[in-house]
Amino acid sequence: MESGYDLAGQGKRTEAIAEYQQALAIHRSVLGAKHLRTLTTMNLLASARLMSGDLAGAEPLLTEIISTGRELYPRDMQLAEALGGLSCIVARRGNLPEAQVLADEALALSIAIEGEQSVDSAMMYANAAEIHRLAGRDSRALPLYRKARAIYEKQLDPANPRIASVLSQEGLILMDSGQLTLAGQAMTRAVEILRRSCPGCITETWTAESNLALLRMKQEKYAEADRLLSDVLMLQENWLPHPGRETAQTLRMLAAVREKQRRHGDAVRLTQRANQLLASHSSHEIP
Repeated sequence: MESGYDLAGQGKRTEAIAEYQQALAIHRSVLGAKHLRTLTTMNLLASARLMSGDLAGAEPLLTEIISTGRELYPRDMQLAEALGGLSCIVARRGNLPEAQVLADEALALSIAIEGEQSVDSAMMYANAAEIHRLAGRDSRALPLYRKARAIYEKQLDPANPRIASVLSQEGLILMDSGQLTLAGQAMTRAVEILRRSCPGCITETWTAESNLALLRMKQEKYAEADRLLSDVLMLQENWLPHPGRETAQTLRMLAAVREKQRRHGDAVRLTQRANQLLASHSSHEIP
């Protein structure tokens, strides 16, 4: 179990998933499907799948944890973590009201169990913040993000990838409010932390680079935006189990940048690839 945890922390999600799958099979066989250690391993596996982009593989694990947790462990962090994970998946579907209910329940449960200064509670603050941001409630999202970051900075190493992820999302809110200099500082720091401290954190890196690319597009720094998005595209095409909606979005963003650079032929080809990807991989995406 320790090796799987260490691998996940280093961003080696594929190796971690293999370790967790093996451990889960043993725990189900020896301890039973409803033992708390079994649920813990399921949560670790689900988290690794989420961070590797395999939402379809994570969802049934989280659903099972929540069902068993509500029945047998209603005041345990395994239930809170599963609720938080499922909120991310539901948000990706576009059902933000349901996602917010799940995220708020996860946050309240985590605070009740561990207190608001724990690393787990910080993660729940960040989950709730992201759903508020997606729903356009930036004034509610930003304080929650800053709360999460303050806890992380107190409890974790300054170069921890979790700090980088929160900084990057804060930067989006600052960008949308017109505070481009502050946004650039937060987003650039996020990318630098991830590149330096966690080369294997692929999902976090492409999210941070995509966010910074959005800012550079707004600043009309198209060459830098092109470089960032080209790197994001390479990461997504190499690492996502079923490249689809996210990769198509990156292709369209890169097409917009190429159009601004007067590279019309490239822009057309990238847009065509995005449309073909959505059509051919729609069966692999969460509805």
